[in-house]
Amino acid sequence: MRFESIGSEGSFFGSGDFGWSGLEDPVAAGTAPQVSIDCGPSGSFQGSLADRPDTPATFSGRTSPAKASSLPFIARGAGQYVLDLMINQGTITVDDSLFFAEPLWSFLQSSGEYPLGTLQAGKRNLYLEAESGPPAIWTATIRAVPVAINELSFDRTCISPGTGIPATFSTTGDTNVSALVRRTATGDVVRNLGSFDVDMGDGSVPWDGRNDSGGGAPNGFYALELTSNDPQGHSTSTETRIYVSSSGPAVSRTSPRIIRPAQSAVFKVAETGCGVTSVTATIDGERTRAYGEDEYGFSNTPLPDGGLIVFSPRRGWKLGAHRWRIEATDAAGNTRVVAGRFGVRRRRPNRCIVPRIVRRRLRVARRLIRRNRCRVGRIRFKRRGRRLTGRVLAVRPRPGAQRRPGSRVHLRVGRR
Repeated sequence: MRFESIGSEGSFFGSGDFGWSGLEDPVAAGTAPQVSIDCGPSGSFQGSLADRPDTPATFSGRTSPAKASSLPFIARGAGQYVLDLMINQGTITVDDSLFFAEPLWSFLQSSGEYPLGTLQAGKRNLYLEAESGPPAIWTATIRAVPVAINELSFDRTCISPGTGIPATFSTTGDTNVSALVRRTATGDVVRNLGSFDVDMGDGSVPWDGRNDSGGGAPNGFYALELTSNDPQGHSTSTETRIYVSSSGPAVSRTSPRIIRPAQSAVFKVAETGCGVTSVTATIDGERTRAYGEDEYGFSNTPLPDGGLIVFSPRRGWKLGAHRWRIEATDAAGNTRVVAGRFGVRRRRPNRCIVPRIVRRRLRVARRLIRRNRCRVGRIRFKRRGRRLTGRVLAVRPRPGAQRRPGSRVHLRVGRR
């Protein structure tokens, strides 16, 4: 109800004051409300009915010193509210309870924006009291601050498709939240999680790493985007990222397939954006190393920098083939097992060693000469009958002799 004072001052307003006063009970159509106003011995007022406005609500008035004016309004939803106050004259105090509560501010003399804090939804009242001095002339607008979504995050850095985990957040007021998931590399929407109402405070929304068709999202980074559409029509957005992994860490052998007895066998476990939580490496079923956490959650040795796992033999590897097996698990729970073999051989000396090729066929002798870091030299043919045709009869230098790499080996070959 909007009122204007006529005549002498009453208890709550002075002569010439105009402002607002809230009626707590609704007024039925076609009826006259019963209003009790203390106007003093000779005071009077005139008023007109008005609906209690929804926020944002704007009021204007004139208030005498030591008097008060009520600002009745309806908060559409719980949240943070502010008061935009313009003071054309005088000094006022703003309070949310006329008699019992401490005032929010004292002696407001300048126009500005002032926070009202958290207000619950429903009927509300603010009171403007004029301080000593000239009457206060003012205009006030009460409005809600756009609801913000804060502290949005998943409790893990990555997930495996089919394993739903919640993203938690908090809101500064009542609002409606719409959620969708985008692939960060392309910006495409892979999942629309719908809209839902959220009360002021904490909330959560789950995602299971799947797209709209129910299939698992490809490996990569994804952004969960939440948009707040509050009762005042404001829209704000925020997002958080998470990695989807369905394959586990990458495992490979980086040392050669054939190594020497004193060389190390080296393997690499590479994370694919989801991190590595545990690794178990075994060679020949006997030499085992564990990194990260075991199946019971106990911590082992941290995985070396770069993910390199090195097996260095103390007394040298045994000659022959060796089996290796590595089991690696990422933070999403995906496990990859890779196994293989590597061989151990002695290093051939960096010399030309004349092979034993007497009575071998010429093509075989050529191959053995080159394999032993030598070159085929002069080849002379000599008659030696049917049995030795095409076979080596003599070698120079003698078999077993060592020369510089690339030295020539001369042959005498039989012919018919």
